[in-house]
Amino acid sequence: MPARFIDRKPRRAVSLFSALAILLLAVAPASRAEEKVPPEVAARRSGKVTQATLSRPNMIYTPITPCRAFGGQAIATNQTKVFLVAGSSNLTAQGGPAGGCGIPAYAKAVAINLSSGTSTAQGYLTAYAAGAPRPNQASLSYRAYPATTGSIVQLGSGGRVSVYASAATRVTGDIAGYYEQQLWAYINIDGTVIDSSGRVTATSNPATGSYKVTFDRDITTCAAVASSDFQPWMVAALTSGDTANVYISDGSSKYINYYFNLVVTC
Repeated sequence: MPARFIDRKPRRAVSLFSALAILLLAVAPASRAEEKVPPEVAARRSGKVTQATLSRPNMIYTPITPCRAFGGQAIATNQTKVFLVAGSSNLTAQGGPAGGCGIPAYAKAVAINLSSGTSTAQGYLTAYAAGAPRPNQASLSYRAYPATTGSIVQLGSGGRVSVYASAATRVTGDIAGYYEQQLWAYINIDGTVIDSSGRVTATSNPATGSYKVTFDRDITTCAAVASSDFQPWMVAALTSGDTANVYISDGSSKYINYYFNLVVTC
């Protein structure tokens, strides 16, 4: 009898401990999975609502020292010519500088002063993104004498613009600045992109509470700000090269994975 009595006690303790452990394991995941968030947060997490549907983000404008990307280029009546604007390629063949105008590859549009030369007939120029359908509108109207106007022209394939002339003339384009999309992203708990401005090139979740978001440009000297989308967790963001390193904790020493918004200002 004593032997049986001594043997039962440990077994009962082990059995109670095992039951408690199983209960905790079963309850913990369910609590996280059942996090209740407002409908608008749930819609964003699912991708049903994007920033584009909420509002149209403004682009960032960067002025440059005026640069002649193309100059004195002859265009025949009803002809369209394509000119390279972005990048660092040699533009001397089109009347521009050998090293380009300093317009980055990620630029979406340029502020350009478009000029016509002398012409034997009244006409107009239309500047638009290369590869896109020509819009039914004029960027500049001209007669026998040279004319100039300022325009914002979207860049097309390879950072190029197309210029159409309704009457033979010569065309010149002086770049005053460029526009780019803002740097922002809405990141999933697993490190994948839910929504962004289209400038994220890679993401990863290398460790619990640690994320890497890589953009299409160097952001070393830029300021990065990150915040969780619902819970008041502590979120920090540091920039290095073209990557923002984001860290999330619960306010103590514990790192956790969670949804977050990231904005980088340069």
